[in-house]
Amino acid sequence: MGKRITIAIILFSISIVSLLGVEVVVPNEIPGYENLELVLIEEDPAHPVVKARLYFLFEQEEEPLYVEFAKIDKQWTAIIPHAYLKGEEFIYFTEIQTKDGAIVRNPDFGEKKARLIQDTTPPSLLLDSPKDGILEMGKEQLVVFRVDDESGISEFNLKYNDTSMAKAAVVDNLLTLMVTPEEGEIKEARVIVTMADPYGNTAEQVFEFTMKPKTTPFFSAKADVSASLGTEYKMTLGETANTVDLATFFADMEHAVDISYDATASTTLAAGPLALDLSLELADTISAFDLLDAYPNTLIADYQNIMNLWHPWNFANEFDYTGEVPRLFYNSNQMYARVSFFGPVLSYTLGDQRLSFQEETIKELEFRGTGVSFDVGFLELAVGKGLTDPGLYQTAWPQNFFGFKFGFAIPKIFWLQTNLSFISSLQGHYETIISQGSSAIGTLYDLGSVKPEENLVFGLSMGTDNKLFKLTASGGLTLYVDDASQMIDKDQLATDVNTALGIDISPYLGYLNTISAYFPVLDYFPLSTGLAVKAVNKELWGITYGLSLDIPDFGANAWFRKTDGAYKSLGSAVTSDVMDLGASWEASFGDFGLFVGYDLKKDNIPDILINELLPIVKPGLITPSIPTPDSISQLVHTAGLALDTPIFNWIGSFTFEYTFEWETTNAANLAAKVTDVNDSAAILNDASNDTTLIHTADLRWKSQRYKLGDFSISLGAKTQDAFITSLLEDGVATNTSHWDFSYGVTTSMQLARFKLSLNFDQEWSTEAGSEKEYAYAGKFSISDIFFDSVALDGGFTQVYINTTYQAYKIKGGLEFSKNIGPLATGIALKGEYFDSLVDNTDDALTGQITVNGKLSF
Repeated sequence: MGKRITIAIILFSISIVSLLGVEVVVPNEIPGYENLELVLIEEDPAHPVVKARLYFLFEQEEEPLYVEFAKIDKQWTAIIPHAYLKGEEFIYFTEIQTKDGAIVRNPDFGEKKARLIQDTTPPSLLLDSPKDGILEMGKEQLVVFRVDDESGISEFNLKYNDTSMAKAAVVDNLLTLMVTPEEGEIKEARVIVTMADPYGNTAEQVFEFTMKPKTTPFFSAKADVSASLGTEYKMTLGETANTVDLATFFADMEHAVDISYDATASTTLAAGPLALDLSLELADTISAFDLLDAYPNTLIADYQNIMNLWHPWNFANEFDYTGEVPRLFYNSNQMYARVSFFGPVLSYTLGDQRLSFQEETIKELEFRGTGVSFDVGFLELAVGKGLTDPGLYQTAWPQNFFGFKFGFAIPKIFWLQTNLSFISSLQGHYETIISQGSSAIGTLYDLGSVKPEENLVFGLSMGTDNKLFKLTASGGLTLYVDDASQMIDKDQLATDVNTALGIDISPYLGYLNTISAYFPVLDYFPLSTGLAVKAVNKELWGITYGLSLDIPDFGANAWFRKTDGAYKSLGSAVTSDVMDLGASWEASFGDFGLFVGYDLKKDNIPDILINELLPIVKPGLITPSIPTPDSISQLVHTAGLALDTPIFNWIGSFTFEYTFEWETTNAANLAAKVTDVNDSAAILNDASNDTTLIHTADLRWKSQRYKLGDFSISLGAKTQDAFITSLLEDGVATNTSHWDFSYGVTTSMQLARFKLSLNFDQEWSTEAGSEKEYAYAGKFSISDIFFDSVALDGGFTQVYINTTYQAYKIKGGLEFSKNIGPLATGIALKGEYFDSLVDNTDDALTGQITVNGKLSF
């Protein structure tokens, strides 16, 4: 709602007592959150006004400010913005000059006063656009809120789906926000606005938006083209010599010339629900000395990949590299063609793409091949096959991938999905390798010393995602072999098993043959001696499972995840051999932010299948193993507290964090399960049996940017201090403690084109024999001269043990950059000198000169 205008009419009348008697009428109470409009009415035509001013005191200013009246349409008016109506009182006086030169001050001496009324109503917002509360997915849109507050908004914090947004501003009593909703399964969006007006009134509002698919014209076409070419020359001195001898320093010289290019062309054609996307990006960064060896080899290798993979169900081409050349260099080329029907409902992609099934199995997996997806909200199917690694001569096997995901959902109530993937080194056709005794691809790529891998990954997850909370349960099973080079003939395997154990597995191989007629499972996951070895050693299978709970309105989440040491997926970076249990709570109190959390981590997780799942299926089947020192697990309990403050006027903001860590083991529990005294003692006295308590406090301060004309300065400081108590070391009670201290200060100053930043850090400890370090750093830069920027930086570090000077390091750099239209150029010089006062063989002098240029279109 716009600011209401308060009109105070100043009446001038000619008194019968005095020829120019003037009376100023101003309301005794003036709203401090509205503009004050002044109107001067001339009552005596014989003494017309030629100039009029109203003077008023503003905050701590010694001299009064004034507003001068202007005559518009035969009426004298003036406006005082509400930003100047601060404090408890409005103190003012007027001066008026008439045509005959007379000047009248009212009052004759001193000032007049009026009481300023403060705003006590919290600010609020009204959704102005889109009025229907509907946002289109995949399209950048403007969301507009109208501020319904007399005094406006002075501060605000805006979150879109729990993510802080930078593209937001308040202009003319409108709060605007630019958002681009992602295309996907999320059908709703939430905007949370925390705001304050100039009088300190705060409020928080939540707005719910509904998502709809992006609307497009029936026929549409667009194309984009871009290109860049760059080169960089780098000369390095003293990198390997580790000496301060100048002759050796200059003799230890290395040169590198890298060429980089990026040419991208893309187009999208759409007709109603049918769309075609084509994209080609040729990009690489390569040494000029390798250029003739790399090209056209890498382009030929890319062509071979596409020709092997373009037919989605022709597996014969995929595993046959006959007549091909090995890839000698990697590149960053990306190419794909995608046909889609009704957007995400149905799509087919050939080329480079990315796929995700489940966080623990396949997550953001990039591959070159074929992908098909079908998603109608309540039913989802995705299939992908291709190369996750194209392979590299004498370095890496081509890595093949096939996977699918199936899921269904009852929106806002329940969802379930399962996925299965094969990710293995591409050795060729299983039957061909069995008959020939070797891999033709391995021979082509000369990979005799590089062992091929094979990996089967299965995942299952389910949960509910509603307005109150999101609950997810998920698990995964992997079979992983790090050496699949020796393959086993399945028919010979059946004969050997029948002869040795009297078990006929040929019927099961018949089922395998039936499946292989449609899908060559043994080409993706071959039978190998590595499988047998891993199975016998109980290292073949790995399992992970866990739960997560998120309550966004309360700011709380909790999690549990357990993964044994044998779990490994080549399609997702999962931390194995760990149990993680924790919870956290994050909340805002006005402009203050609070975080509280707890986490427990345990490593050395035993085989979950053998120790947890099989005993559930058949109790007593597995005899528990006797604990040994190798069974010891590290336990780390971590409790944390963090507090963020708002930005205080003239002071800045503060962040405080406190962390308590209790690092211990389960050695005592394991020893209690052992009856033999010596075995128990071996566990308790093992070198891994340590217990440590760590209290850590971290305080950071960042000032506002203070400005005075063209000069500005900002300051910062930080300290991190820890109190560490060792209760147990190598199984022996120690009860020793020490402090670790560190602090740092920083400042950044700018005067027009000149900028200077300075930093100082110090670290020391009360632990015996510990180092004390002083670090000084600075950077000076100039912009907008002949060069766009010139930067000079340097640093000086000193190291002591007690009062003994150990070493120091000096480093510096000088950089120049210049842009001329589409051409960007630069030169950088760096040098570093390290002097050990304890061991002269550690002294070192290094230098580097870098010259680069890049042309972009």
